[in-house]
Amino acid sequence: MSTVELTLYNLLKTDFHLSEDKALEFIKAIEKTQEDNLGSSMREFKSIFKDDFHKLDLKIEQLNAKIESTNNNTLKWFMGGFITITLMVLGLFATILLK
Repeated sequence: MSTVELTLYNLLKTDFHLSEDKALEFIKAIEKTQEDNLGSSMREFKSIFKDDFHKLDLKIEQLNAKIESTNNNTLKWFMGGFITITLMVLGLFATILLK
């Protein structure tokens, strides 16, 4: 039992003059009600957030696809620029050597 339950148990036993069995039964009934309320609240939250998380997963997948395509485009531009600059340098060397 937690301290709150012990305090409630002592209160029921002393102030309301309930027997130990009745006080314990009352505390267990309150605890069961709390668990039921918490369980139903958790189910509601799960159903509410399930759709939100699904939408979030879809957006993350879309962003990953965009990042992948951006990386491919960046690599293409880098290779194109590298090849162009290499040809320009070779052309300059050829110009200088053939003079």
